[in-house]
Amino acid sequence: MIFFIKAKTTPHMKFNHFFLFIFLISFGALPAQTLKDIATEDGQAILWLGVDFSHFKFIGEASQFNGAGDVSSYEMKSTYFKSWNTLIITERDKYNFRSALRRPVVDYDLGMINALNETVDPNTIFSYASYKDSRITKEMVAEFVSNYETSVIERKTGIGMVFIADAFDKTSEMATVYVAFFTLDSKRLIYCEKLTAAPSGFGIRNYWAGAIYRTIVKIRDERFHTWKYNAEEK
Repeated sequence: MIFFIKAKTTPHMKFNHFFLFIFLISFGALPAQTLKDIATEDGQAILWLGVDFSHFKFIGEASQFNGAGDVSSYEMKSTYFKSWNTLIITERDKYNFRSALRRPVVDYDLGMINALNETVDPNTIFSYASYKDSRITKEMVAEFVSNYETSVIERKTGIGMVFIADAFDKTSEMATVYVAFFTLDSKRLIYCEKLTAAPSGFGIRNYWAGAIYRTIVKIRDERFHTWKYNAEEK
């Protein structure tokens, strides 16, 4: 049995508590975030950072509707990467991470990912080779996360969440992304998983945004339950 005794807190005690907290962090005595911190309803705060297109391939031609022509690699980078990320925020009641992750609030900070997406070489975006399996592994995701420039993120602690876009495949009408959760302070990968979803919608922006929407719905309706079960089993 554990007894809790309420005592008057003095300035000296607050000072000691602060340095005890720093000591515990420094020597790893505080528990590290795990899948349970993600898959617990109303669990630790999660910060949405955006869709990372820095390892992305668009397979096939990015044809627009009504004969408007194909989207160039430059347009894909300069217009659509940011447009997809912005849409998730401006229509966040639809792209609802709060519902998917069982949180009353999911804050966002797109600055780091938008800056990273601007570094993409347009010549590497399009591919005409058939997509058979992901080029990305869990080890690669951990490396990607460890290289994030998190110093530009206002929040310094807690859990960060990204979608790392692997491919939008026009030939098979399928989008593949990795959902990744990591610690904002140490950039340690907590959990990642490959998810696929079919696109839907009118216009190239909305068409592939439909796949992002369906990925979020898949997390809400399927994956969160599995994550919670797996976390409780451990």
